[in-house]
Amino acid sequence: MWRYRGYSQSQTTKGSSAADNPTASKPTQQLQQDDGSKKHDDDEVEAQLNNLTVEELKAKLRERCLKVSGKKQELIDRLLGREISTKKKVAWQKSKAKCLLQQSLLDQKSHIHGKSVEDIHASHEWFQEYPLDKFRKYYEALKTSSGRHQTIVEEDNRIIRSEIQNFPRKDKTCRGRYWWDTHEAKIKLKEDVAQGKHLTTKPKQLWLSRKIYQDFALSVFRGHIYQEKRRQKELPLRVARRNKVAAKKYKKEVDESSWHGRTITTIGFLKYKAPSFSGSGDNSLSWSPGSTQTFLLIISYLIASIIFSSSLPCCLRLKSGAQACCITMMTFNWLKLYDTEHVLSGRWKRGEEYIRKKTKKISELIQSMMKDVVVFDVNMFHDDEVHWLSVDTVDYITEEFRQTPGTKWWDHKANCAGLKYQYLLAIRHNTCVSVQGPFPAAERHDKTLFCGGTNKEPKETWDKQAVYHQIPEGKKVVGDSAYEGVPEKCTVKRVGQDKAVRDLIDLALCRQETFHGRLSTFAILRHRFRHGKSTENKMAMHKTGHDAVVVITMYDLKHHPLFEVTTSPNSA
Repeated sequence: MWRYRGYSQSQTTKGSSAADNPTASKPTQQLQQDDGSKKHDDDEVEAQLNNLTVEELKAKLRERCLKVSGKKQELIDRLLGREISTKKKVAWQKSKAKCLLQQSLLDQKSHIHGKSVEDIHASHEWFQEYPLDKFRKYYEALKTSSGRHQTIVEEDNRIIRSEIQNFPRKDKTCRGRYWWDTHEAKIKLKEDVAQGKHLTTKPKQLWLSRKIYQDFALSVFRGHIYQEKRRQKELPLRVARRNKVAAKKYKKEVDESSWHGRTITTIGFLKYKAPSFSGSGDNSLSWSPGSTQTFLLIISYLIASIIFSSSLPCCLRLKSGAQACCITMMTFNWLKLYDTEHVLSGRWKRGEEYIRKKTKKISELIQSMMKDVVVFDVNMFHDDEVHWLSVDTVDYITEEFRQTPGTKWWDHKANCAGLKYQYLLAIRHNTCVSVQGPFPAAERHDKTLFCGGTNKEPKETWDKQAVYHQIPEGKKVVGDSAYEGVPEKCTVKRVGQDKAVRDLIDLALCRQETFHGRLSTFAILRHRFRHGKSTENKMAMHKTGHDAVVVITMYDLKHHPLFEVTTSPNSA
């Protein structure tokens, strides 16, 4: 028979007499004997358990519905009831308790407002994991930071709402099209699709049936037909009903509980596919439909700049227009597809040395136009504009820097070596005003690159060439959460901001990502960069190719501008 701790054979059963059990008349002596033999019993049981195999120990654990994982000694300790929890205590800065307390302080409807620290500490098990004296210090620190947070939110709401009123949405977009979300055609199309007219008529016939539909191009209107058709088709489906019921059930559970829930929404960045061309097996190139005219205009601008630029040395100017066109197209092909030299040699019927030399020279000529197309002019902004720019950084992957290896080159997104660039776009103007880089991908944080220094360093020692010092006093930029911490120069999304404010920030960041997407359509930036020998040479060559792509993209913006950062009148 097994004898475990807490069980004693000498215990008196109910109904037994003192004569049958002499120890019953001496309870004090019995307790002393039990305490004295307690350690001896544990050692005896542990010795017996040690003689068992691991499988036999696991079988006994299963009988008691206990865990069966671990080493043999852990299994024995678990059977004896002396297993020590291996769960590590989470630091306050990384704990769920801090996030919950911070969200509750920022929520004006939270139940913790008006309660004492002792009541808050006892209201949730996450808070009780920390001693009351330490929790009191954490609470006071978070309460102070929440007050500063609320002040920043109120200032952001006031500034951006003023900008929305001073810069209202125009009647048409920058491309001369009407806004669909506020147009009468959206309502009429919803009625026609609900009546099933899209099933009996073709899109062009439906487009001709109403004059207001013809305010939009047929290709655009056709897309809205499919969008509205899918919306109405999916509306009554079981999945939609299930999600709606689940959302109501979740909201009811949250409301009934003592703690509020918070729904986190995410947005999908707008995607733009820039005009592209691909190389074929012969000498010709094929363009995607609708982009030939724009692409030829860009080439004509660049070729004219290369041929007639008086600022270039005579040895770099190209005398033949046909030669300039051929070499420029070859350089465009190299930037767009980033093929190897022997592939380009077979396509263009030129030697590899010739292609290497000419593509490098033309790329440098295009790079020299960077100072003319990327200009930061403070006079271009209106006096009532407070938020001038949007800022973000992008990492481009490269081959390993073997001469100067280190962790500073590591790109955490791609898990390989990379280089970082910082871009600044004018929010209400169709241009990029600043490009900084390249920098090692992990050498500086985005905010450090923006400010020119860290918070641990005095501001007097920060780099004066950083964007932080180029923006005048009272003006700001819009950035993502990486730039949180400099509210005097950068506005980010915060809890408590108005919907119109958050929508405007989202649009500015989506527009920034659209510009990044146009750059990434060039394979020289999208694929792993393989040119260059030394570290300095590799970074210089990458900057040459990158700047050439930026110049080409800036010319493309003249014919395919970015969308406007304006909010709908309904959201304001």
